[in-house]
Amino acid sequence: MYSFNSRIRYSEVDEDKNLTVGGIINYFQDCSSFQSEDIGVGFDFLESNHRAWVLNAWQIVLEKYPKYGERITIGTWPYDFRGFIGYRNFVLLNEEKEKLAYANSIWSYLDTQTGRFARRGNMSSPVTGLRKGWTWNMPTVRSESRREEKMRKAS
Repeated sequence: MYSFNSRIRYSEVDEDKNLTVGGIINYFQDCSSFQSEDIGVGFDFLESNHRAWVLNAWQIVLEKYPKYGERITIGTWPYDFRGFIGYRNFVLLNEEKEKLAYANSIWSYLDTQTGRFARRGNMSSPVTGLRKGWTWNMPTVRSESRREEKMRKAS
């Protein structure tokens, strides 16, 4: 798991001194961006290869809101790639390693010159190895194929 440590800042909290949902999402996105930069497939790599990752869906579970001043660890790992679709998990922990929030996300890999989806295999990348991820039923993103639907109805 790739991770970085931080501390909840005043500018990120609401009137109850809780980190906002937008703040949690920002930490998750920053974590995946930092990982991409650290392994050489960040903004410059994507730009020079005319590629971009586009977020399709989040499923975020909030167990407990982090508070102002709290020290946190944010982690992420990709767990699957299928064609032009990438799957990535995130976790936000406090100093005691208690899970405060976690998320599953689905991303599309896009060719910025054509505006079409691009298979990840079209790029050379130092990314190796996938970690087992959390998966949830995402009906708005994953729908049954016609074949699967026919098989389900036939049984």
